[in-house]
Amino acid sequence: MPTLRCCIIMLLLLTTACVPERVSWSPDGTRALLIGSDALHLCDPTGKLLGPTIPGEVTATWMPDSKHAIVLRQAELKTRQELAAAYPEEAAEIKDDTLDPAIERPLVQLYDLTGSDAKPGPIIAWLPKDGRNASHGMIRVSPTGQAVAISRISDSHTSDQSDILVFATDGSGLRMKIEAAFYPDWTHDGNHLVYIKPLNETTKDFGTLTRRKITDDKGQLIKKDLKPEELPAEETLTTLLYKNDLRVRTLNDGRILFTSIATRFPATDYELLNKSTPSLFSFNPGGGGDNATLSRVTPLKIKGEEDDAKDLELTGLFEVSPDGKRVSIVAEAGLIMVLDIATGTLQKIQPAPTVKMRNEKEILSLPSWRTADELTFIRPRSDSKGNEVIRHNLTSNQTIIISRDWPIAITDDWLDKKN
Repeated sequence: MPTLRCCIIMLLLLTTACVPERVSWSPDGTRALLIGSDALHLCDPTGKLLGPTIPGEVTATWMPDSKHAIVLRQAELKTRQELAAAYPEEAAEIKDDTLDPAIERPLVQLYDLTGSDAKPGPIIAWLPKDGRNASHGMIRVSPTGQAVAISRISDSHTSDQSDILVFATDGSGLRMKIEAAFYPDWTHDGNHLVYIKPLNETTKDFGTLTRRKITDDKGQLIKKDLKPEELPAEETLTTLLYKNDLRVRTLNDGRILFTSIATRFPATDYELLNKSTPSLFSFNPGGGGDNATLSRVTPLKIKGEEDDAKDLELTGLFEVSPDGKRVSIVAEAGLIMVLDIATGTLQKIQPAPTVKMRNEKEILSLPSWRTADELTFIRPRSDSKGNEVIRHNLTSNQTIIISRDWPIAITDDWLDKKN
C-alpha cells in the first residue's frame, strides 16, 4: 500500500444522469421510503404499504432515529407574508397580499412518520431561487442528526454552478454554503463533511477530494452567520480528474470510498476516456501527510458470465452496507454484485436482466441495504409490465419479491431515464 507524498491524480468514473435512490430503508431496517413519481410511500419488510404518504415528486432520507425523515419537495407560498418569511428580497418587489398564482419553491422539511399520517415538522429551509434543479438534490444527514447537507447541481451539470448547503435540522438556519462543490458525505462522528470540488476556477476537469470541519471543538454545529474567514479551512485530501457525476462514501474507520478509472500515467485522452477500467478505491487519511494511503478495492478486471466472459464495465455507482464491511456495486446491463471490502471477494447477486430495460446499460436505480446481510434492488418484471422490488439475503441466497401487491404506478418509471 503506497504512501502518499503528493496528490494522486485519478480519473473518476461518472455517469451522465442523476440516479434516483428509489428505496431507502430506515436505519433500524423496519420501514422503507419509496420515492414514487406520484408520492412518497412507506412499506414494511414484507412489502405492506403503510399509512403515511406525502403527495408529489419528492426526495427524502431518514433521520438516525428511524422515526423521522427529511423531505425535499416543491411547496406553495400563497401570501406575501409567507414569501417574506422565506425570501425577503423577492417579497419586497410584490405589493399584493395574496399571490395569484401561488409561487412554488423547493422546501426542506422534517416529517414525523411514526403515526398513521406523515406529520409535517419544522421547516429546515426554503432553498434559494437560483436556476438550479432542486429535485436533483442529494440529501445527506449527519450521523448525529444535527445537520443536513444538500448538494445542488445545475441543470447543465457544470461544477461551477453547483454548491452544498449545510443546515441545522432543528430549523435554526444555514450554517455553511460551499460554492462549486458537490456529492457530500459525513464522517462517522458527524464533525466533518467530505466532498468534491474543482481544483480552481479556470480548470474544468481537475478537482479535489476535500474535507471540511462542520462542528466546533466541542462537537457543536458551527454558529450561524460566520464570515468566510471565520469558517473552518478546507483540507485537500487528493487531486482528481473528473467529468460529470460521482459518488463518495465514508466508513466508520475513517476511510473514504470512491470510484475511479484505473489507469497509468502518462496517458493520452483516448486511453483515459476509452481504454481504462473503472474500479473502487479507498483513501485513508490516517493522521495526514505521509500516513495517508490509497488502495484499490475492486479487481482490475471483472469477468462476466461463462457464456459472455468479456470484462464487465462498472458504472461507478455503489452503496456501503450498514456495518461498513460490504459494498453493493452496479455493473453494465443491470448486473449487481456485492464486494467484501476486507477480502476482495465478489458475489454476483443479479445477472443481466432477461428483459431488456428501455435504456440498456443505463443503470437508473441503485441497490439499497436493509441490513448488513440483505440487499434490496429493482428489476423489470418478467411479463414486462412495470418493475418489481426484490429483497435478497446474502447468507441464505433467498430472494423475496415485496412489491407484488403494489399499484404498478409506484414503480412503473423506476428504471426509466430521467434526464
